[in-house]
Amino acid sequence: MTQAKLDAKRDFGANGDGKADDTDALQTGLDASCGGKGKQSKVLFIPNGTYRMTRSLVVKSSVGPWVYGESRDGVIIRLTDAVTDTNCTAVLRTHPNEKGKTSADWFMRNFRNLTIGVGNNSRVDDIRFYGNNSGITQNGCVIGRAAGRLRKSQFMPD
Repeated sequence: MTQAKLDAKRDFGANGDGKADDTDALQTGLDASCGGKGKQSKVLFIPNGTYRMTRSLVVKSSVGPWVYGESRDGVIIRLTDAVTDTNCTAVLRTHPNEKGKTSADWFMRNFRNLTIGVGNNSRVDDIRFYGNNSGITQNGCVIGRAAGRLRKSQFMPD
């Protein structure tokens, strides 16, 4: 039987301690949870913790992912301050290509129970969400500083 639930810490080595760079672990988890092209979608569970990112997390598949945090205030995916990578346009981006022509078929984007931390990055967005046909962000929060102002907002609370 194929495992339907993946754990960011157990299966991909994420630390969630706010110090270690968890970008590769969460990116690999996102990739593994996506379906399409004969591959079954899986749930990526992210336990409570602060996950430090050094670049954008990017969903590359047309189907998925299904990401569930343990709790909205307990799971923080936070971009490190003063990111200089010009390809880092958002903490989380659900489209692999932001330039040029592309397909409009992006299905089942699901992100629930987490906080996105933009950090001190005035030119970076929290989430760039592309999806049609059953995509959702639910019970989440966005925190960070943009242009010197603190911002905090909620998306689709339960």
